[in-house]
Amino acid sequence: MTSNREHGLRILKDTLDAHIGHGARKIHRMRSIESVSYNSMPPYLIDSQVITESSTDIYMSKQAFERLLDILGHYRTNGNFEYYEKDRYERLEFESELREKYPGVKRAFENYQTMLAMVKEGKHIDHG
Repeated sequence: MTSNREHGLRILKDTLDAHIGHGARKIHRMRSIESVSYNSMPPYLIDSQVITESSTDIYMSKQAFERLLDILGHYRTNGNFEYYEKDRYERLEFESELREKYPGVKRAFENYQTMLAMVKEGKHIDHG
């Protein structure tokens, strides 16, 4: 059975083509202790309540980041990732039907795919 964390990692890597690696920064945070009042604690004990963790770097395209924000926003609003995927699948099916029905839409889509491949390879595309 896949855990939520493993499923989330697959979404980042497979769906969003994110690259995840060890970060160069150290993150400092306070240990969560509800019963301790830091105001009444001696300074030498406050330092022992700080945890230092390594960071994780996540690299993704801006488009993938915007999609991640859509996924998270949809999840927060609807509480279910499957609905997001269902909506996405239905949209892709609709677009596929349009391409089959209208040859001009199909050619435009093919040109769009070609341009995306060129940009991914580092080729310059004229904006005008």
